[in-house]
Amino acid sequence: KGGIYLPKYLESNQQQNLFIVNLFLNRQPDSMINVIGSVGIREIMQYGADLVEKQFTKRLSMEYDWKRCPLGATDDPSTGHLVFSTKPWDSINQFLLVRDAWDQYIKIEQACLKRVVDLQNFATFAETRGLVSDAVKRYLPKRDGDLKRLRMAFCTAYKHSRAGLDPQKSNYSAQDIADLLVLCGMPCTKTDIENGKKRPFTPNRVPPTQRVKQAIVELKLFFPSLSEDELLFRNESDGYLQLSASTECPFVNRLVAD
Repeated sequence: KGGIYLPKYLESNQQQNLFIVNLFLNRQPDSMINVIGSVGIREIMQYGADLVEKQFTKRLSMEYDWKRCPLGATDDPSTGHLVFSTKPWDSINQFLLVRDAWDQYIKIEQACLKRVVDLQNFATFAETRGLVSDAVKRYLPKRDGDLKRLRMAFCTAYKHSRAGLDPQKSNYSAQDIADLLVLCGMPCTKTDIENGKKRPFTPNRVPPTQRVKQAIVELKLFFPSLSEDELLFRNESDGYLQLSASTECPFVNRLVAD
């Protein structure tokens, strides 16, 4: 409710509460609210304005502040909205990392956390940023940045005979490999494979998220010699985040059961 102006016709606490709840459940990334305030000191000093009441609009801000780490998460059966329990962060660096990741996430495109899938999408973005160097962060897309990074690294490694891959011993065509990567959860085209030759291979540039590790397991079914040690980023500091793992929580389980 902080910073949200309530219409004067809402007299009872029940009416005010219902108004706030409806704002929260029905909010969109571009939702705006009316605010009534006073002319500021700057306007008074700069323009000689009088201290009077004025009305203006501002973007509705009701997203989570990340002061604790999400734990168990589900969609509330009654409202369909995301709910999650929390736990303390392991370190102040984790908190700072996730707040920075959220600022970057909504800078790319405004977003609301209204479903479990919304939390999962942000979790993957935050985990990916926390597991790569600053130089790599600049080139990570908002959606599926971890898997796209793996696809690029795999294609480059394959064309340069790195990471345990050897195209000379492979009976796969470029289209075959693209189809196999799609089966492993990575959108890929024949052109993506062929473009691997145009880039130099740089080791340890893929964030080791859970999705990446699972994709590598599936890739090894077709490329048994694939070496993840040359692909995955190695350093995991106290800024390491793991938000997207499915965690059993008795409080969330009780909500679903009820």
